[in-house]
Amino acid sequence: MTARCGAQQGRAWIVKLFFCVPMLFGSVPITQAGDGGLDPSFGVDGKVLTDFNSTDDFLSRVAVQSDGKIVAIGYNSANFSFPRYALARYNPDGTLDLTFGPGGKVTTVLSARRERASGLLILPDGKIVISGDIEEPSESDSSFALLRYNSDGSLDTTFGHGGLATANVGPDDDQATRITLQSDGKIVAAGRRGIQFEPTNQRKGNVGLARFNPDGSLDTTFGNAGTVTSDFGQGLESYAVEVMIQPDGKIVIAGESSSEFLVARYDSNGTLDPTFGNNGFVLTSSGSTWIAPEGALLQPDGKILVVGSAQVQSPYATLALARFNSDGSPDQSFGNGGKELVGNGRLAAVVLRSDGKIVGLGDDGVRNFLLLRFDQNGSLDPTFGSGGTIMTSFGTTWLTATDLVMQSDGRVVAGGYSENPSNMRRNSDFALARYFLGSTPPPRPTPTPTIVPSPTPSAPPSPTPLATATATATATATAAATATATPTAAATSTPDVSATPTSSPTTSPSPTAERPARSLNISTRLPVGTGENVAIGGFIITGNAPKKVAIRGLGPSLRSAGITTALPDPSLELRAANQSVIGRNDNWRDDAASAAELESRGLAPGSDQESALVATLAPGSYTAIVSDHKGATGMGLIELYDLDAMNDASLANISTRGAVEGGDDVLIGGFILGGSSGQSTVLIRSVGPSMRTAGISNALSNPVLELRDSNGVLLQSDDNWKETQRAAIENTGLAPSDDREAAILVRLPAGTYTAIAAGKDGATGVGLIEVFNLP
Repeated sequence: MTARCGAQQGRAWIVKLFFCVPMLFGSVPITQAGDGGLDPSFGVDGKVLTDFNSTDDFLSRVAVQSDGKIVAIGYNSANFSFPRYALARYNPDGTLDLTFGPGGKVTTVLSARRERASGLLILPDGKIVISGDIEEPSESDSSFALLRYNSDGSLDTTFGHGGLATANVGPDDDQATRITLQSDGKIVAAGRRGIQFEPTNQRKGNVGLARFNPDGSLDTTFGNAGTVTSDFGQGLESYAVEVMIQPDGKIVIAGESSSEFLVARYDSNGTLDPTFGNNGFVLTSSGSTWIAPEGALLQPDGKILVVGSAQVQSPYATLALARFNSDGSPDQSFGNGGKELVGNGRLAAVVLRSDGKIVGLGDDGVRNFLLLRFDQNGSLDPTFGSGGTIMTSFGTTWLTATDLVMQSDGRVVAGGYSENPSNMRRNSDFALARYFLGSTPPPRPTPTPTIVPSPTPSAPPSPTPLATATATATATATAAATATATPTAAATSTPDVSATPTSSPTTSPSPTAERPARSLNISTRLPVGTGENVAIGGFIITGNAPKKVAIRGLGPSLRSAGITTALPDPSLELRAANQSVIGRNDNWRDDAASAAELESRGLAPGSDQESALVATLAPGSYTAIVSDHKGATGMGLIELYDLDAMNDASLANISTRGAVEGGDDVLIGGFILGGSSGQSTVLIRSVGPSMRTAGISNALSNPVLELRDSNGVLLQSDDNWKETQRAAIENTGLAPSDDREAAILVRLPAGTYTAIAAGKDGATGVGLIEVFNLP
């Protein structure tokens, strides 16, 4: 019972998102089954078993592609002494994808020795990378192994040597248990470097890391010619079970050292970060005989959650969780001094919901999956399942959980392997189950801070473009300026939206099923002032992988659309959830790397005085602030572009706050729903009075809202949300908190739309426009 894996799902599209008024944009799951129930549309009653060769098949890792297909990897063998790399791909309904390998399954044999897969990564271009080990250069000296596959399951021979890249971290048993992707396309692998001690054959292991260039060659700028080993001084075994990249590029690993949970942080060059824990690492025990980690995640707030099992009452295992602050100290708000021990069994993997609740997958050590939900403080959520737990049996003798991944619609896919051994041999199969998590709350609006950006911003971070990304944004350099609808004197007049962008991504929904129209573009224009009246845009990235985005603050180029009062010198600032500044820009050409990326994607602002940032951000909450560099005022545009074609993260929430004035200076938001077929239910809100609880004293007192199509035709309008669609809006869980606020709930086909928010009877103040895409 060995393979221990986390998950990286694949979900993304190239999305161009403009925002200048508070916009909340995201995918709010609507489930039809009970809280935590199996999804009957998946496999047989929510479960799937896959047999490769009627003997031993062990699933290690699961991921979900952007088209909803599910990839599972591991190893199998007719003779357990010689395991082989194994992959399977499933359609969203759980049937094998016959376009992948022979019959949906791929087995790769590279040598006559042991080959196991334990790490999985879906690249932005749709290619699949797995990691594990291979007995090279010899049977007694294995190496880290990475293989890259094309989307049809064939080996990508342009990677490494014929599709295989290796790193011999040290003598004896090396294994790359986990891999992750940096913003520059490099791949970081983490696991163990094994050391054999003679003559007693006592085994010790060190944490091992290696970094590979996008072509599979070792990155010689990392550690010692591409590899790093760390002995954390415990005299016994140390290894990594997860590797994660922080927004600042630092590398975090979680694992074990001498039967204690281990968390360590490295600088981007591979040296331990002395500002973290005790000179780069921290250990924690359960006070028991042993504690074994299985999975981990990096929370949006920078905290690190590790899960596994502990031996509290021998010989039984207890579910174990520990959470650490971003500096490595135990999180005292979690469990008992940062640790939580509960129930019987082991936790193998964990994901985080947008409401902060923790969902874990484990097993009871015998024949049941355990799906558990925990509150933010680490206690089991009694409203979930039976006392916080759902048990699932496949009707087999043994069932081992290994991985859990969250889909973009809020459902989770659990992975592991089941066994029905006979008297003569073992017989295990890949096992998958998919669950609803009940009525998942909508994405939370990002707080709207009252801070004002620094008047003298410095250059922002300059992430290198992803070398493997092939998709490009379809926007043109002038898209921002033309995205601004230009109303006449009153907000109720028909705006000129003929120039609103109508481009859509080059990717399209899978032809296997009609899908809802996807949100592709949000554009909001507003007056940018000072103090509380700067343009403040908040957004949330969900999922388990970083997402590359471009953010632009525009002003001068709006003059070409007839905006004579355009902001003369926009300045842009990007802040993390804790309001720490992680990027600044005044003139977009100041940063060569970001400028090159913007130009290559057709996103270069139309004026050198305009600002832009390109950054790869971990899942979490962020705030973008646009003001004038010299304190001037005027009309501005704040935009967010999703630059990832495929990955496991999504932009779940976008909100922008700004001043609502009279005449042409109302809030104008344009958005595009992409795709050639299908419709989406969209909720649009115009918020004002309820913002006073957040300290906004001059909030818009009585907002009104209009929705128009690409021809300027009025589709729907609203003043007070309870007057027309009260029941339907309340059922979404997104009803405004003040009766005077406006909301529109509508079913829309793919196309271009404009939302206009103004004050009733010409009233002015700070307002918010939000758009929710409800699939």
